[in-house]
Parts: sequence; C-alpha cells; structure tokens
Amino acid sequence: MAAAQRWLYGPFIDLALGCGGLYLAVFAAFAVAGPELRSYWPAALTPILLIVISMPHYGGTLLRVYEQRNDRRAYALFSLWATLGVLAVFAWSTHDPYVGTLMFTVYLTWSPWHYTGQNYGVALLFLRRRGIEITPGTKRLIYTSFVASYAIAFLVIHSVHGHISVSPIDYIGAGIDFVPLGIPESWANVLVPAGVVVVLGTSLAWVIALSRQASLRELIPTLLTLGTQSLWFTVPMAIRQANLGTGIEPFDGYLVIRNYYFLIAIGHAIQYLWITSFYARTTSGGGRGDSLRYGAKVATSGIAVWTVPFLLMGPDTLGSIPSGDGLASLVAAAVNIHHFILDGAIWKLRSMRIAKVLIRREPEAVGPPEPVPASRWTRRLVWGASAAAVGVTVVSYLDEYVWLRNALDRNDAAEAARVIDRERWFGKETRRQRYRAGRAAVEAGDWELALAQFERSRELKDTAQAALEVARVQKRLGDAPAARRAVEDAVALSDLGAITRLSRDLLRAGDGDLALALLSRAVEIHPDEPLLYTWLGGVQRQQALEPESVASFRRALALDPANRSAAYNLSWALATSADASIRDPDEAIRVAEAARERVGVSDLGLADSLAAAYAAKGRFEDAARTLRTSLGAAGLAPEQTEAIRRRLDLYESGLGYLDPPVVRPASTVSQANSGS
Repeated sequence: MAAAQRWLYGPFIDLALGCGGLYLAVFAAFAVAGPELRSYWPAALTPILLIVISMPHYGGTLLRVYEQRNDRRAYALFSLWATLGVLAVFAWSTHDPYVGTLMFTVYLTWSPWHYTGQNYGVALLFLRRRGIEITPGTKRLIYTSFVASYAIAFLVIHSVHGHISVSPIDYIGAGIDFVPLGIPESWANVLVPAGVVVVLGTSLAWVIALSRQASLRELIPTLLTLGTQSLWFTVPMAIRQANLGTGIEPFDGYLVIRNYYFLIAIGHAIQYLWITSFYARTTSGGGRGDSLRYGAKVATSGIAVWTVPFLLMGPDTLGSIPSGDGLASLVAAAVNIHHFILDGAIWKLRSMRIAKVLIRREPEAVGPPEPVPASRWTRRLVWGASAAAVGVTVVSYLDEYVWLRNALDRNDAAEAARVIDRERWFGKETRRQRYRAGRAAVEAGDWELALAQFERSRELKDTAQAALEVARVQKRLGDAPAARRAVEDAVALSDLGAITRLSRDLLRAGDGDLALALLSRAVEIHPDEPLLYTWLGGVQRQQALEPESVASFRRALALDPANRSAAYNLSWALATSADASIRDPDEAIRVAEAARERVGVSDLGLADSLAAAYAAKGRFEDAARTLRTSLGAAGLAPEQTEAIRRRLDLYESGLGYLDPPVVRPASTVSQANSGS
C-alpha cells in the first residue's frame, strides 16, 4: 500500500496529534518536573488553550452537522430534537441547582467515555488503513480493552470517596458540583484490579493476534493510541484507587491538580481537530485556502457556542446563577453533552461515507456533498452573530486577564469596577471580581464605591465574608444599624467554624468591635455552643470588657467542663486581673487544678494559669514549683521562655503577676485605609 494511504497527514503529525505522542511528551516533562513547570504556568495560558484549541473542536462537530442542509436533515433527530432537549434541560438547570448538578455529573461521567470512544476509533483507523485484517474476535478484544479502561475510570470517580475536580478555571460552585454514585469502596477495591487485569489480558491478546500478520512497526500507531488511553485513564485511576504514592505527579495529582485532566482534555481536542480537519479537507478536495477557511469556521462556531449561553442565561438575563458560581459549569455540561450526542451520531467508521475518507484504500478522495441552496441572509446572520461572539470572548479574556488585573495591581478600584461592569453585560461577572474591586476601593478610601462592589457581590451570591465587608464599610460611613444588620446576615450565613474563623480574621485586621458584634450575635442564635462563648470571652478581654469575658468563660466551662481553653482563660483572668473585684484566687485554683487533672501536667498553659493562681493566693513556693517543672519540659520558643522566666522570678521573689488586658483599636484597618 502507498505510504500516503497509511497516514492522514504523515507519520510525525499523525503520531504526535492523532495518537497522543504530544501528550506523552508533555506527560514526561511534568513527570520529571511537575511542580516547577506548574509554577511557571501563567494563569492566562489556560483560557488561551481553551479558546484556541478546546472551543474550536466543538466547532468541528457543528460544521459537520449544520453547515449543509442535507446533513441537517439526515441527522434531524440529533441536530434538532436532541439539541432542543439539551437546551431545555440547560435552561431549567440555571434555575434549579439539583437539575444542574445532575447535568454536570452526567457530563463528567460521559466525558471519559467520549475520549475512550475516540481513541478506540483512531486505533482501528490505523489498522484498517494498513490493510491489517481484523477478525470479529480480535475486534471484540480491542473493544473490550478500551471499554474496561473506561470502566476503571467510572468505578473510581463514582466510588464512595470519588470526587473529580477537572475544571481548569472556576466551574465549581453554587451547588453545581459532581456527585458520585457512592459505589462502596469494598466493591471498587475488587472491581478496579479486575478491570486492570481485563485491560492487560485483552490488550496482550489482540496485540499477539495482530502481530501474526503485521510487523510491530505497522502496529506502532495503534499501540501508541492504547498507551495514550492507559495514561489518560487506566493507570492514574488504578493508582488513585490503590492510594499509592508513585512520586510521579501526573499520576498522584491526576484528579487533585486540575492541570493534568485539563491537559488530557486539550490532547483530546487536538486529536479531534486532527481527524475532523482531514475529513473536511478531503471531502472538499481543497488546498491551503480551504483549510484556512475551515479553521476559521470551526474556531468561530466553537467559540460562539461557548459564548452565547452566558449572554442569554446570565443572572441579569434569563438565568439566575452567576458565572463563577455555577453558570460556567452548566455551560460546560450543556455544550459537551450536545457535542457527545452529535459526535456519536456522525462519526461512525461503519458509515460508508466516513469509511471511504478515513480508512479508504483507494487514493482518490470523496467528492463534496451536493450543495443545497440555502438562504444567503440566514448564513450571513449566523456567521455575523458568531463573529460577534468571538469578539465578546476576546474582550472578556482581556478584561479578566489583562485589564482587570492591571487595574487591581494599580489599586484603581474605579477602573476595576468599569471592567467588571462590562463583564456583567457578557454574563461573566463573578462575585469574586466584585469582592476584589471592593477591597481595592477600601484600600483607596473610596467607601461608597467599596459599598457598591460588596453589595453587588452579595447580590450575585451572599457570603458571610462579603456581608462583614459591608458591615465594616457601613460602620466607616457611620450607618450603625446597617452595619448591625450586615453582621447578623454574616452570622446567619455561617456555620460555627466559619464564625470563629471570621472573628479571628477581624481581630487580625484590627476590627475588634466587629468581631465582638459577630460573636455576640452568634451566641444569641446558638446559646448552647461552648466554643462560641470561649471565642467571645477572648474578644471581650481584648476589648477590655473583663467582667463580660469572665462571664463568657464561665458559661463556656459550664456547657463543657472539659473545655481546656475556657478553663485556662477563666483561671488566668481570675488570677491576674488588675481589677480587684474580678480577681478570685480560690476559684482560679479550683478551675485550673480541675482542668489540669483532666488534661495532664504537661499542659503549659494550665500550669502557667495555676502558678499565677497560687501566687495570687500567696502560695509562692507552689507557684514557682509548678512553673519550674513545666518550664523544663515545655520546649518553648525563646520569647515564650523569657516571659515564663520573668514570671518565675516574680514568684521566687514573693510577688504575684497582674495581666491587664491590652485594648486593640476598634477601627485600625479603617483608619489605615483612609490614610489617617
């Protein structure tokens, strides 16, 4: 057979793009220096690859189905009715997170099957182009090896601990997430190794069968495609299920580090463009000019199908979910599911028309389909709208990765807000963008602009963090009731862990009064949570509210007698307070001794408070002995050791220790941000 018939474009291009050789090279590079390469991976590169490679590969399907009227009619079930069904579910999902989650889960479950089917088709394509006879039995072995590879992926991502995070940018959020079926781990531990055995056994069997009639060199494209399939799914999924640490980052971080699954998706898109562009060039009988026109068409249509849903179904148009909180997930799911449906209908090697082009044995090409007259204005309208969508995508990319970042780097909050306003028209505005613009406005002292950005962030998705920022700005603007309402909203939006983290962040920022308001409201809503009272007592002490802090620590200890932190703080306050009406050495000793008996003598905090209580009672020898014993076993940092030694010197000299609370300014951050 002529060499030209054995390849589509030639050995180098076919092996690199069609069989996955390029992915294998990238995999090898990341296997050797994954962390280093990822550190040099610019954030702007990911969307560029999406726009230049991933989006156009959807255009290859759209052109194949919709460009010619006879194709649209031949595949009407899929081009019209299935498409309308996908659109209906997508529109529904933008208002119902449960439907959206189901659609997103279907998409991520179907995606590996789609990739697997394409690899299987490419493997057969090269065998047939070389005239290698494939018996029904051998074909079943090949098919089984690829299906078993997908089955391994299915089992792992749908196991009890299965979770997949493959989105390269920010697709996950707002209740739109992948939900595994929850296959019991005991089942997966048996079925995944069984699947590996099936892959290895069937692959070895069909390789041996084919090697009897063809040389190993003839089998290289098919074997390379099998290797690509294995590196995409079989090997990393099996390693993940076995919980093995290989030291090879693409394996160990397959579903943890988003880059790797994203690179597989890009490899698949390249493979798809490779085969569809060959088909289009061959059927048109064209040369370089036709290839360029085809490339422009697939890019334009593919980008458009990704852009238009944001314009139509954003929260300001027909939808309700913002881009960064679920809409991008839903667009990805709808576009891909539509692509999977159409692709499964049109690319079948058993189709005579497809077979004559992709696996033909004759040198001549198949002529182009008979043109059917179509409305010139309809075509112009469609391509004009698609070109406009491409323009929107380019501007949106520049907005997010150039102009917005530059504005934020310059702390130009007004310009950042203008850029985000434009993204709002495109349906791609996110609450995170608004939050960052609000923070920039705070830094610039533009409180009205900051308030507008934080409130818009809350409109897109209400979060405790944004609510607290609104409270801080309202406080700075002098609207105490509005600040109070925002604090109450923050508490309502948080769980207990989030409330304590938020109060800690406020303290670090110097906003102790807001931290106090947050925790005070939290204990009103959750009056039986000892952790909240412990945190509240600490903030009250820092705000010089000693009687209130002692009451909070007592309440925390009453609710949870084993609360070591509450015991330490209460004992310390009762032993070291400069306010004689608060100081109570006897109670301090009782609290510290009871807690230390439960926890053990190695707890330095309780030993320190107990020693202070002994000293307050005049038991200086007991105080010095308690502190000296603990000091020897503590292994403290130098500054801590010095503080303990100073107190030890006091006790050995017959003196007690008083620790008045340090009052933090209520609005340190606000003052600093305003430049005062």
